[in-house]
Amino acid sequence: MRFLNLLLALLAISGLASAVQCNGTTWGLIPAVMGEDGGVVNVTATLVPGGGHAFIAVYPRVGVATQESAETAFDYAYAKVGGSRRCDVLISFGSRDGAGFIDGPSGGTALAVIDYSLLTGIPMRRDTIITGAIDSRGNVGPVGGLYEKAKSSTRAGAKYFITPTEDLYEFFILKRLEASGGLTVLQAKKVDDVVGFMLENKSLEQTPISESKREIPDVAPYNGTGLDGFAKVAARMIDAENETATSISGADQDSATVRDFFHNEAARQRGILAKGYVFSAANEAFLNYIDLSTIRAIMAGQPDLPRAKGEVGACLSSMPRPGLTGRNFEWVVGADLRKAWAYDKLNNTPTDDNILQDERFVRYNELMYGDAWCNVGKALLGQSPEGGAPINESAWRGLAETKIGKARGLNPQNPDVVSRLHIAQNSYGKGLYGAAIFDAAYVIAMAESDEEQGNAKDTQVLLRQERDSLWGRVYQSHAAFLMSQNETDSAYRTARLAEELDNATAEMVDATAAGVVENATAPVNGSANGTTAPVAPNSPPVQENGDTIVALGGGTMLLFLLIIAIMLWLGRTDGTHGKRIGRAYRAKQKKG
Repeated sequence: MRFLNLLLALLAISGLASAVQCNGTTWGLIPAVMGEDGGVVNVTATLVPGGGHAFIAVYPRVGVATQESAETAFDYAYAKVGGSRRCDVLISFGSRDGAGFIDGPSGGTALAVIDYSLLTGIPMRRDTIITGAIDSRGNVGPVGGLYEKAKSSTRAGAKYFITPTEDLYEFFILKRLEASGGLTVLQAKKVDDVVGFMLENKSLEQTPISESKREIPDVAPYNGTGLDGFAKVAARMIDAENETATSISGADQDSATVRDFFHNEAARQRGILAKGYVFSAANEAFLNYIDLSTIRAIMAGQPDLPRAKGEVGACLSSMPRPGLTGRNFEWVVGADLRKAWAYDKLNNTPTDDNILQDERFVRYNELMYGDAWCNVGKALLGQSPEGGAPINESAWRGLAETKIGKARGLNPQNPDVVSRLHIAQNSYGKGLYGAAIFDAAYVIAMAESDEEQGNAKDTQVLLRQERDSLWGRVYQSHAAFLMSQNETDSAYRTARLAEELDNATAEMVDATAAGVVENATAPVNGSANGTTAPVAPNSPPVQENGDTIVALGGGTMLLFLLIIAIMLWLGRTDGTHGKRIGRAYRAKQKKG
């Protein structure tokens, strides 16, 4: 049978260039994360005469990442078979689980296999479900939600589940699922290997997790001027990761592998940090800390979810919130964001006793995001500079309304982006207008990036622009790192986020300098002016006990305005960017 399949493949490939029959239909199942669970999407591909293009049906709606993934997959399949591009492929997604919107690159590898099967006429095996992105070089790229996708594959009756190379947390959680569900999990690095397994009955060689350690990337140094404070936050996150790895003290092989792997990861991140990519290093350490905490729980046995939730809540309740000033507001707002994200996790992570054992570890992993965000928030506050003219957050209320209105008008579809919009609306309702502005800026940047479909050239244009705000600089550095790793789509989106945050910060400075302050106490729960805040009907509940934000009034108000006027006249710095607050500075910001 194997020889026959190989012979068919050779005959199909040799004859494709001269006698392509642009017809035929095939299908495959692709796993997806849908809400809090996994599902499978039935993908149908049909060949028709054309010029070598991929077309996707209009329903269900698909995001830009899915479109790009489908195009890359078809390019790969055509390049593999050779010959002239005389056929188009028509792709339709029919969900078994009612998904009305599909986004993300995770179907790329499966689509490449489906397209290759269609072009060659070689049938695929039907006992396997595949997840994994694809790049132009035929690599299988990382994707999220592997546990949910593995569960959905089991429910669909799959014998094998092919994934990209897993990180250690995914390795442990999928091995538990593998042992209990009769599903064999296989890892793949190259699409060619997946094609061999799916069409030619070749084995899929597995690399031990201990041999998948990453090296320090060879990247050019980045000029991180003004990011020394955030570099200390990154170093603290790396230390937390390293200490957690050391705390796994077992003498067994699994424990030793975990310690060795993550100590190597910490060394990698210190190398990235030394090159000036402060957020890139911090983000890797942040994600590893979460996975390490979960691995430790897996090794120790079933986690106590209510206790873990309570500990995260206690951490968040102990996070102080200093008064906003012209020197510290970016740091404080950054901490407010992390606190809001963490409470959203707590509110939306079930911890009841009815959760299945394997599912409990996934929920624990979600709660550890809240724990990590709390640690980052405290680190940000620890680096916030002292002094500076006080800021009344009510000055930002109108800007927050405008940003949220624009974000809602863009009608984002990506679930993560929609979640951030809800969090922005909740922050607005609590009087945390700075956090609402920054989260709305994120939604705007992500939604507009989907429409713009920026390429490498567009990204380079953005990277050449100077950023003046703390968060503009932080995310600009990360965009530069992603670009150095050839992650063009992510680099463009991150650079757009840096631009949007830079502009939002400048607008906040403008609003403060203009003295747009109301003689009222900004409420912690409810709208800022006694009317209904722009909160979506289905926004998740907020359990946080907010901090009181006191507005300035009477003589204090006049003193505040006088201080601002003197600062503008003298051209003094606000201490946030080391730049003057004046028309030239603000005009430069508005240009983006």
